[in-house]
Amino acid sequence: MDTNLESENFEEKVEVFDFKQFTGKLKKLWWVFAISIMVSAIAAVLFIVFAPPSYSINASILVEDDSGNSGASSAASSISSTLSSLGSIFDIKSNVDNEVQVLKTDYLLLRTINEMKLNIRYYSPGIISSISTFGGSEMYHSPFIIQQVKLVDTVLDTKFYVTLSNDKSGVILSTYSSKGGSFNFKTVPFDKQIFVPGVGLIKFERNYPYFENMAGDYSATIENVSELIDDLASNISLVIPDANATSLDISLNYTIPKKGEDILNKMIEIYLKDKKSNSDRVADSTIAFIDRQLVSVGPQLSNAEGSIQTFKQENKLADINEQGKLLVDNSQDYTTQLLKVENQLNVLEEIYTYLNNDVDNKHVVPTTILSDDPIYGGMVNTYNNYLLERERQLLTSTETNPYIKNLDSRIETLRKNMIQYLKNNKKTLLTTERDLKNTQNTITGQIKQVPKQERTYLDLNRQKEIASQLYLYLLQKKEETAISKTSNIADSRVIDPPKADFLPYFPKKSLVIVVAFLCAIVIPATSIYFKEILNKKVMSRNDVTRLSSLPIIGEISHGESMNNISITSNNRSAIAEQFRALRTNLSFFLSKESEKTIIVTSSIAGEGKSFTAVNLGAALAITDKKVLLMELDLRKPNLSSKLGIANDFGFTNYIISKDVKISDIILPTSINENLFIITSGPVPPNPAETLLNGKMKILMDELKKQFDYIIIDTPPIGIVSDAQLLNEYADLALYLVRQKYTLKGHLKIPFDLHKTGKMKQIAIVVNDILTTQGYGYGYGYGYGYGYGYGYGYYSDDNKPKSFVAKLFKRKSKKA
Repeated sequence: MDTNLESENFEEKVEVFDFKQFTGKLKKLWWVFAISIMVSAIAAVLFIVFAPPSYSINASILVEDDSGNSGASSAASSISSTLSSLGSIFDIKSNVDNEVQVLKTDYLLLRTINEMKLNIRYYSPGIISSISTFGGSEMYHSPFIIQQVKLVDTVLDTKFYVTLSNDKSGVILSTYSSKGGSFNFKTVPFDKQIFVPGVGLIKFERNYPYFENMAGDYSATIENVSELIDDLASNISLVIPDANATSLDISLNYTIPKKGEDILNKMIEIYLKDKKSNSDRVADSTIAFIDRQLVSVGPQLSNAEGSIQTFKQENKLADINEQGKLLVDNSQDYTTQLLKVENQLNVLEEIYTYLNNDVDNKHVVPTTILSDDPIYGGMVNTYNNYLLERERQLLTSTETNPYIKNLDSRIETLRKNMIQYLKNNKKTLLTTERDLKNTQNTITGQIKQVPKQERTYLDLNRQKEIASQLYLYLLQKKEETAISKTSNIADSRVIDPPKADFLPYFPKKSLVIVVAFLCAIVIPATSIYFKEILNKKVMSRNDVTRLSSLPIIGEISHGESMNNISITSNNRSAIAEQFRALRTNLSFFLSKESEKTIIVTSSIAGEGKSFTAVNLGAALAITDKKVLLMELDLRKPNLSSKLGIANDFGFTNYIISKDVKISDIILPTSINENLFIITSGPVPPNPAETLLNGKMKILMDELKKQFDYIIIDTPPIGIVSDAQLLNEYADLALYLVRQKYTLKGHLKIPFDLHKTGKMKQIAIVVNDILTTQGYGYGYGYGYGYGYGYGYGYYSDDNKPKSFVAKLFKRKSKKA
């Protein structure tokens, strides 16, 4: 050990995490990990045994192009290519991504829940009713059924506890609702309606053949549908397996495999029905439109035929055809063209009126009318698709939804485009009609020799032909639409029906075991780690050496003994030997004969200054050295009380009074004939000024002549500056650091004092070491002796330890 501490340059140390020390602590706390592993193993086994298993039910559907099954004419398929080239105008298509959104809608899940009554669940009698929610697992086929007759507007989650009555005519029912309160019923007969607050009118029915085996206590729940929708949605996943394919994988996680398969089957069934229903609605709208036109055209045809019959009867004409043969032969081509144009104008006018009157109603437009025009047909298909998408979105949204507003804007724009398109076509057809009529008039002028009756007959016949052709055209389109409707199928189909996995995906035994083991290791280790890094107190010798470069001159163990004096001639306890070691180490610091003054200080009160001063003095005295203890903690003196000496006369009397001699204040002790003490005396009003009195130097000079060692007990240097004032008389300062009491930040105080030259030599004494808790290394004494008393500025709590504390202390000592 270096004897010249003044010349040594100590470096300030920064606190860093000591991984080696941390691993050493983990090893010493092996029993914590053993208990943690046992607890985790038990928890894992209980979880695997009692956690409800969850199975994965999987299905696949193929999404096909919807153009071939639209319910309109076959011309729609040819229009799709035209629409694709108009992508920016007709930006709509049915693809896998669209179907994913459809399958995720609350509307589809709500229909599935309502049709299967999934908001009602049944539970079988359980063995561990105190652990599980209802004391049993969920049942798919219950011996009884709850029928929901009329529910309240907002259904509260309600639990039912059901027992079959003795005569099996009903059930003994009690209910509890988390918000509705508790309600108890006596025997409730089967098929009798009862009102349950928070639910509404319900009745219990037998469920044959499962009713025959009903025994024990059962449970059931009626859940809020809105919450159930969210729960079901969270257990459904939709995956597109291949970006280039149009298939879609659907997966549902459920506790009952068969019920999960049925739920997924029902959801796909409703989805496919809705898809087909959308196609049928277009066909139904077309047929309805044609029926309205037939109602209008039918009377026109009847009137035209009646007019011809009347004309022939009035003019007594038997066969006018031969008379007008020449006219027919010459004008047939023009008449045919004119009829076609007029027919197109009539149909166009009807559709034009239909679109103009459909501003707010937003009905689908018939697709078979004017189907010869591919551009118009493409517009109609796009328009109808927009309307169907709008109606589907309105099932779960409102008209204020931005997406609905966007669809409304597209629909209105497309409707205006179709109206404008019809206007342009009408102009073209009117021009063609005018030209044909002019040509017809020219031919008529050439045959003006034809009798008036024949011309009149031809006019009447032409009107009849127009009405007849239009009537036949409408009948043909109606028949085509009806045939197309019967052949409609959904544009999606199931390629892999729902099927549950044989083994549950949850809980996985291997994963549970691995997680339990990791938790058993990580949680205790993490707790210990955070306890270490959050701890602000010195816990071991290693903490001192890591945070301070000042030398450690001695280490004093902890003990339960209340004896203040541990050093006697015959005492061979661990603490006594440690003070002897401290005495020996002093020779390395006080190598000169003139170096004999030692001050004992610390950061704060309660770190063992007085205890160390007394026992160090005793250790020096038994070597036939004359030792003086000076109680210069003038603020709260404690040294004299430990020695059982009155403190009514001492140091302050000498400083204040001229009549008091040095020999008057030096008192012997009962510990050893070579150990003396100067008590502090009455507490002065100004302790610091008292220590600065000129008589202090005279006193110290005289005492150094009389004694071999002078040990000064000072106040905590981290609180007051008294110890610094006494430093000029000291050859060595012993700085007390108490395990589990001194703050780590306080270790900077002695370093700063030495660095700034306020104290020449400082050495650290580590006090109150708990050797049984892995302090680090010491002197090999682990017998548990030490001190356990108050130090003047604080007092230890000597309360009886709890049974648990004693138990762990025994374990620690055995370790």
